[in-house]
Parts: sequence; C-alpha cells; structure tokens
Amino acid sequence: MRACPSGGKARNDGYDGGELVGGWERSTEALLLGPDVPAAVRELRAAPGGEIWVWGSTELIRTLAEHKLVDVYRPVSYPLVLGTGKRLFSDGFPLARLALAETRALPTGVLVNTYRREATD
Repeated sequence: MRACPSGGKARNDGYDGGELVGGWERSTEALLLGPDVPAAVRELRAAPGGEIWVWGSTELIRTLAEHKLVDVYRPVSYPLVLGTGKRLFSDGFPLARLALAETRALPTGVLVNTYRREATD
C-alpha cells in the first residue's frame, strides 16, 4: 500500500506542465471499501493487480497505518510556506520507522520523497 498525500488523483499539475511522476497514471477506477476498511484492503492486497495508492486522505492513511497496511509513503514538498494547513501526521499517529528510498527534485523545486516502512513485527 502506498500513501501519497499530494492531494490530487494522479495529476501533478503543480509540478512541471503535468508530467507524470514515478509511474503515476491517470485513472478513473474507484472501489467502495465498506465498513471494515482494513479487511477490505487486506483482501485487495492479496489479489493480483499491482499497487494500491491513496491520494490525500489523512484519515484513511491513519487507519491503514494503524493496521500496518502502508508500505511506502511518498510525501511531496512544495517550495512554499503557507503558515497554516492540515497536518499529515496528526497527534496520535501510529509510530512507523521509515527509511528514505528515493528523493527526486523536480525543476520547479518540488521534492518527491519516497520512504519505505521498516519491518518492526
């Protein structure tokens, strides 16, 4: 499971003219997970079909992190200070040890960092 809190679906219009980053593709597929989100995600992970991406939902990311269902975090940093905003990792977010796997600097100054969750089980 990958968590990508960049806010958009798969477009990165704020980067450099809409270039797709890291193999992200435009998609219109969606799936209603039902009342037991962790169980539904475990079922999806067990099925063939590639990666599962979460875009911009801090509550969903937190729920999945509590159940150790996020393997990769890919936060995107923009060279802009707003002075306000919603925190990605709110108080009480479950502890996760992360290892930096990759950093990409785009021509606009945007940084795309990839962190993998270290196994702690």
